[in-house]
Amino acid sequence: MRNIFDQYHQSENRLTHALVSTLISDKNLARSFCTWCCGRKTTKKDTLKIEQQTVPGSDPLSDQSQADKKGLPDASIIVNEFSDKPWVLLIENKIGSTLTRDQLKRHYKTTARYFEDIEILAITATAQASKTLGTAHHKTWKEVFAWFGQYKQQSFWTQQLREFMHILESQMLEDNKHLPEFLTMFDGIHFSKQQPYAYRSAKLLLRNLTSELRKIKKLKEIGVDIDDTGRHAITGNTGTHVWDYLTLRPKKESGSFTDWPHFTVSFNAQSTNVRLTLPNGMKTHLKNNLRSLEQDEFCNLLRQTTKNFKKCLGKSNDWIPIIQLIQRHFKSQRSKGIADGEVNADLRTMDGDTTHGIKANPYWVNGIFESWKNNRGPNIQMQVGVSISNESNTLGDKSAVQLLANCMLALKPVIDELAIKQK
Repeated sequence: MRNIFDQYHQSENRLTHALVSTLISDKNLARSFCTWCCGRKTTKKDTLKIEQQTVPGSDPLSDQSQADKKGLPDASIIVNEFSDKPWVLLIENKIGSTLTRDQLKRHYKTTARYFEDIEILAITATAQASKTLGTAHHKTWKEVFAWFGQYKQQSFWTQQLREFMHILESQMLEDNKHLPEFLTMFDGIHFSKQQPYAYRSAKLLLRNLTSELRKIKKLKEIGVDIDDTGRHAITGNTGTHVWDYLTLRPKKESGSFTDWPHFTVSFNAQSTNVRLTLPNGMKTHLKNNLRSLEQDEFCNLLRQTTKNFKKCLGKSNDWIPIIQLIQRHFKSQRSKGIADGEVNADLRTMDGDTTHGIKANPYWVNGIFESWKNNRGPNIQMQVGVSISNESNTLGDKSAVQLLANCMLALKPVIDELAIKQK
């Protein structure tokens, strides 16, 4: 029998260990967990015995047969062990490996030597067929993550479990281990002074966020290819920012995402950013659609975009509508770009914004547009979008997905002018 505080190497054992440790440390939480999982209520008068990788009710000092070892559940919760009516909840955890009906039957058969009243809970990364589960209860790890999220303010242990689930998922993705589905889910952006930006956690958060954004039908209506999965690998362990993209490439077109306009979603230590990116390699006919505009016409598109941002973000000081122009060169095809020049401007400088103390200076935006419009040589990229402070309370829960989607929809005036033909 392994002690609950033993260190584990396999991902499934590590996750079980974290779950069991959390439930042992907070018995009230464990009681609520039992009710949620199998619908059976327990009170403070009921005793709970929580174990990991042992046969419930067996002698922990006795030698276990090979049959018993095969029938070991990952964890168990025994309720009122020494009463007239004890019952036990067996927990089987799967992340990448396959859950089988025979495995659940073995758990039941082994435990039935000691208990008559047995419930089984299977926790897996993906949904399971009823023929596999039989009479067992089932939850996905995403559901477990969300359920514990209800108690994150009241329980230190809940915070630790959810943080560990993020860490484990990040490590598995880094190590290219098979992960059929995310273990966690997007439930807000929580970078702050108390929880500083970290590159590894930002990568996982970004994967979860872009996965949720691709489910929003209105983004498909403005041309987002929701079936394109973005960057195949977000590499590295350190960095000042992390980014992914949602392409506006038509379904039947081929080529790199840098051949087409796309949304860039990124995090850094200060802000969460949504930008419409017009890459240097964008199709010439799309560039020409914008180049045909006069300065006033282009600025009017940006004015409408700014109004759209204001509708979804309000009048607070925690967001900035931005236009950026950057010139770069690359030492090789695989190297990171080296910036030769960069200009950023708040879109509100076109007309000024007395509420936020911004004085009018239209030459910033005019200069950026003219430089991009007349460029025929250097590698130049233009972006239009918004930066939202990570301290903003609008990003603190799962509603941030719809908020950021609305920011993308706010850029529709510019997208419409590009006139991307969806075949």
